[in-house]
Amino acid sequence: GVQTCALPISRKRKILNYCFNTVKHPVRYGRLYATKEGRNQIDGDFKIGEEYLKYGRLVFPQVPGRGGYTDAGSGAETWDGPMVSIVIPCYNQVHYTYACLQSILEFTKDVTYEVIIADDVSADATAELNRYVDVLIPRGGRGLIKAVVNQSTIPVIETGTGNCHIYVDETADLQMAADIVINAKTQRVGVCNACESLLVHRSIAKEFLPLLRKKLEEKQVEIRGDEDACAIEPSFVRATEEDWGREYLDYILSLKLVDSVDEAIRHINTYNTGHSETIVTSDYFNAQRFLNEVDAAAVYVNASTRFTDGEEFGFGAEIGISTQKLHARGPMGLKELTTTKYIIYGDGQIR
Repeated sequence: GVQTCALPISRKRKILNYCFNTVKHPVRYGRLYATKEGRNQIDGDFKIGEEYLKYGRLVFPQVPGRGGYTDAGSGAETWDGPMVSIVIPCYNQVHYTYACLQSILEFTKDVTYEVIIADDVSADATAELNRYVDVLIPRGGRGLIKAVVNQSTIPVIETGTGNCHIYVDETADLQMAADIVINAKTQRVGVCNACESLLVHRSIAKEFLPLLRKKLEEKQVEIRGDEDACAIEPSFVRATEEDWGREYLDYILSLKLVDSVDEAIRHINTYNTGHSETIVTSDYFNAQRFLNEVDAAAVYVNASTRFTDGEEFGFGAEIGISTQKLHARGPMGLKELTTTKYIIYGDGQIR
């Protein structure tokens, strides 16, 4: 299996000036709303809602919408309270809205519901639901996410785009590297954790590029290489500056030759979106430098970027991959859909 480790940026120090019994208690957001493009993965979206219901934390079904959006969300007024607020869209596709409610009712029995029908499901309208929504989570392409972040008056958790890189180091096992690239690029091209850009150490390029080209051609992947890569493999399409920062979501891969792990790290930190990055190497020190210096939510050694997923990490169903740093980063499970409050048990203390 894949081993994961959450590394804190800094250590926390607890200082108590009074003899309090202080507890940091998790509480869920009162109401949560999501916007999403497209009509794909409907079964997966219902699975998200069902998982949260099983844990008694959050109801989050989603249904396909009109105009390219889907949205629905809910949350209890208190952690264990009986009232659940549900914000669902009002669509002509009545059977989808009905399926949404059935998904909720199937997993909650003794719960009182407050149902709010959202007549306007445009990005502008959903960004102004302050009265009903505590957190807004856009799930979709760069355009949707940018629109929500720029327009919203509600706190937003960005489930960002993924311009994910793989760097093949000079000490890499070339067959392993080729297998990782093929999986990360072609296992599913239209997702945020798919590889979009490949960096290869110049010293292994003449041996590695022909091997990689053959495998990618079998998957009908177009390779857009820099000048040096195209000199080795003339069948490559010449890359432009725009290619280095682009999330293709297609059978296209940009490729650049680099002279060192330092150059690879600089390139990645210049063009990446803070999602998932991989180094393929046998050099421990290069691996550690890559892990420490690449700025991304998930950084891998000798593994595919396709593992950046809440279920793969053992979190259960997830709501998205956060590329921001506050308050959630990386795959978001149940914990990331809660906030905190401090509970203090006193014995007459005054300040």
